[in-house]
Amino acid sequence: MSDPVMTRTLADLYLAQGHVTEARDAYALLLCRFPDDEKVASGLKAAQSLVTESKKTRLLLLMDEWGTLDRKREGGVAP
Repeated sequence: MSDPVMTRTLADLYLAQGHVTEARDAYALLLCRFPDDEKVASGLKAAQSLVTESKKTRLLLLMDEWGTLDRKREGGVAP
């Protein structure tokens, strides 16, 4: 199966629908093809920021879960 034709419209849709990783990858591909396109560069920056924020949020949730499990273990309560 071939990859879809990548356009800024598709990248914008990925971003608008919350598919931030796909949006970041699409904008990165487009920026390679159109290095002077400021809208593509701006989209890439926005998507990367959202990907980073999503990873930070996931890490904080995992750390909180780990802390809860560790407290249960220390208290003698099985997780």
